[in-house]
Formats: sequence, C-alpha cells, structure tokens
Amino acid sequence: NGDYHRLHEKWFGIYEKSSFWAANWYLFASLGLVIILLIGFILWSQTLQHEVKNRTQDLANSEQRYRLIIENATEGILIIVNGRIVLSNPYAARLLEQEQLSSKDLQNFIHLKDREKLRRVWETCSQEPGITQEYTLRPNSRSSTLLKFSSVGIQWMGESAVLTMFYDITQEKHTEQNLQQQIAQLDILRAIDISITNGMPLSTTLQLLCEKLVETLKIDSADILVLNEEQNRLYYFAETGFQTPTPPNLSIDLDHSYAGRAIRNRRMIVAPLSNTDSLTLLGCPQREKERFVTCYVQPLIAKGKVNGVVEIFSRTTLQPNEEWFDFLATMAGQAAIAIDNHLLVTGLQTLNQELSQAYDATIQGWAHALELRSAEADDHTRRLLAMTLRLARLLGVEESKMVHIRRGIILHDIGKMAIPDRILLKPGPLTVEEWIIMRQHPQYAYSLLSSIPYLRPALEIPYSHHEHWDGSGYPLGLSGESIPLAARIFAVIDVWDALTHDRVYRSGWPKKKAIEYIQERTGTQRSEERRVGKECRSRRWTYH
Repeated sequence: NGDYHRLHEKWFGIYEKSSFWAANWYLFASLGLVIILLIGFILWSQTLQHEVKNRTQDLANSEQRYRLIIENATEGILIIVNGRIVLSNPYAARLLEQEQLSSKDLQNFIHLKDREKLRRVWETCSQEPGITQEYTLRPNSRSSTLLKFSSVGIQWMGESAVLTMFYDITQEKHTEQNLQQQIAQLDILRAIDISITNGMPLSTTLQLLCEKLVETLKIDSADILVLNEEQNRLYYFAETGFQTPTPPNLSIDLDHSYAGRAIRNRRMIVAPLSNTDSLTLLGCPQREKERFVTCYVQPLIAKGKVNGVVEIFSRTTLQPNEEWFDFLATMAGQAAIAIDNHLLVTGLQTLNQELSQAYDATIQGWAHALELRSAEADDHTRRLLAMTLRLARLLGVEESKMVHIRRGIILHDIGKMAIPDRILLKPGPLTVEEWIIMRQHPQYAYSLLSSIPYLRPALEIPYSHHEHWDGSGYPLGLSGESIPLAARIFAVIDVWDALTHDRVYRSGWPKKKAIEYIQERTGTQRSEERRVGKECRSRRWTYH
C-alpha cells in the first residue's frame, strides 16, 4: 500500500526500486547451473575420450603382442572353421611347405593315409569342445617329417571352430628310435656277455652273435671264421642267413681272400662283389651263388691278437652310418673276446690235463717201484683198480670222486716204502713187534701224501683201508660208517685179491673159498665186507 516505501524514503531519503538482477536472479542461477553442468560434461567427455583412447591403444598393443607371439611362435597355429583355415601363422605355412594357408583345406596338406584320422579328431573336437586331442600326422610331401598336433574345439566369430597347434617331432622321433636301438644293442651285448661268462660252447655264442648282427644291422647274412695260426687258415665256426650252408670243416687260405687281407691290415675291408674275381676272394664257392652286392670283413682282435674275422653280406646297397659301424666293431670285439676266452680255457684245460697226467704218471711210478720192491705181481694194482672202480660205480659213488678213488688205490700201500725189507719181504708170519711196525704204514702214507694238496683227497684209501667195521682196525680204530666209504669198498676188494692170489707166505685160495670167508666175517671185524657183498649180489655183481 505504499507505506513501506514512505517509511523507507523517510528513513533513508530515497526510494529503492528492485534491480533487474535482483528481479531475475533465478534465471542467472539456472544459467550458472547449466554452465557448470556443461563444463562438467565437457570434462567428463574429455576423460572418457582419453580412457577410450588408452583402452584402444592397450587393445592395439595387446593385439600387436599376440600377433608377434603367433607370428614368431615355434609351433604352427591354425584356426579351422568348417574345414577351412581362417587363421594361420607363418610357422604353420613353413611346416606344411605352403606360402599361404588362408581359406584352404588342411586335409590337402596331410598325407593321404592320415586324413581319416584328422577327420575323426575334428569330429571329436566339435562334439566335446574344451577337450584337447593329441595326435601325429605326416605332411603330404616327400620328406619324412612327422608332426604332432594338439586340437581343441572353440567358438570363433560365433561359429564352432578348431584351434590347432602343431610342431615338428621328426628329430624327437629320431632320437627316440636311436635310444631304443641303443637299448636293444645293450640287451644284445648283455646276452652275449652272459653267454661268454656262463661258459656256453663257443659255437653257441658265435651263432647267437651272427643272428643278432643280421637282426640289428638289417643285413642278409653273416658268418664268423676262427683263425688257426699253425695251419695259417680260417675255419667257418658260425653262420646265418645263407641259402646254401657252408660245408663242414671248410677253411680258407689267408693269402688269397678278403679275410686274409683284413687280418694282415688289422682293419675292416669293404668288398664290392661285382665280378667273378671278387667273389672268388670270398674263399667259399657257395657264396658265389648268393647274389650278394657287398661284403664287410671285420678282423676279430683281442689283447692285440687277431683271432679270426666276421663277414657280413648284403644283397642290396647299404648306406651305413657311424652308429652302424660302431655296433659292428663292438660285436666284433665281443666275438674276439669269446674266441680268446675259449682258447684260454682250452689251453688251461690242456695244461691241467697234461699236469694231471704227469701226476698220475708219477704216482704210477711210485706204485710200480713199490711192487718191484715187494715182489708183487705187476698187475696187482691194475686188478684192484678195475674191481674197486666197478664196485664203487655199482654202489652209486659220484663220478667226480672216482679220480680220487683211483689215485687212492694206486697209492694204497705207498706207506710201505718206509717199512724195512726184512719185514716187508719176510716169507713167513710176522712177529708181534714186526706187526707193530707194519701197521704204521697207513700213518707213513698220511705223512707222505697230506702235504701234497693234489693228492690229499685220495688219502681215504691209503690211510683208512685197514680200519675194521667193529673198530678193531688201525691206525685210528674207526668203526662203522665213520670209516670212509671209499676205504670200506676198497677193503673188500683188497681182501678178495689178497685171498685169491699167491703171496710170499701162502698160495692163493679158490674163489669159492674166498667168497665163503668174506661171508663168514659177518658180525666180526669185517661185517662191512658182508654188507657190501650182499649189495653186490643183489645187483648181480660177481667177483672176477
């Protein structure tokens, strides 16, 4: 009503009207708010653009990194959709020997025999996505490359696809085959070592070696010849793979053969068998009909000495590598060792046999000297030998003990060498004092023979053949089965021979009387004679 203005004018002297700004402050406030919002939007937009730019750059960098990884991967990488390659890396093209793989069918680059396997893998990957399938394939090329694949089903651009990675495993397979071959070769060498160490016959060991050579070196035939230095000839000892067997006892001359050249040169010879002259140098007419192309002749050397040669033959041209030659040399070394061991063992056996014969000749000389001294018949020891050994075999004595029994028989009275002639050659009965001296001859035999290791196992008869079953014998008074079996058997024969042949103090008895005498001794000092006599009769053995 104007009062406010009048009061205001009265007190302040003027009248204030509302200004434009005051009257429109809300408009300016709204405008400011819009400006603020606009500035915020601009700032937010710039931030968003910066973020998008950063993320775009990160994505580009990530794509670049993955591209570098894929393009420089040491494995081939393929993505296959509906059988067509939609993505590949350069290494995949290199492995498959192609310049470009995109939009092409992978099966066209795989060996014909492996394509069915590839189709089965793709079906499995489609039906079971996420499960990795591993398999090997051969590329459709003339090379012997072998590729190992790993495939898994994935989604690519909204479609079912197969992600495949693969790499060349040819070298790995080659290494694996080499290892398997080396293991097989070690098994072969071990089998031959066992054959050698177990003392198998040389022919068996060399035959095994020939068979393993043919099997391992992929050749057609092999043989081994052993050198006879005295005759300067090589004898065939083992062979395998020949269509016509080598005649028995065939040998070849060292001067006109490839084998002789290898021995003289002490190194392997490779002989091409292209003409008649070269076939003749094989030294075996049967080899000329085998249509061999190549022959390798390896000398067998052990301890610096040539023991023979191994020959291997092929009907096709070989292309052996270093490992092939190394194995041949190793097997030749094994053959040389086998032959050397055989010659060594044979030499030792011959030496032992000669030594044994020398020992036997010595003890035969001792026994003969005693027979001459005691005026016994020359065939006394021979009779005892024949009958005692026959009875021992009949009673089941081991054959390995026969040699000691034989020596014991020959030396049964060797202790009498120390008995004075006046007692040993006395024509009549001995006195008690003379019997005491005579009964010392087993002890003399023991003293003489026990110090000789070679004759110690033969002591049972010289030392114990005067022991009695009831313990009344000498020198130890043994009884029953404590008396060595050899001595018990010999005692029966010794009594039989003594009774049935003339002695200086009496004539020999008839055989029937001697048998009755032995049978009557049952229960007394010679009851063992009775037991052996019954055993002999039960086996139809007669005293003659």
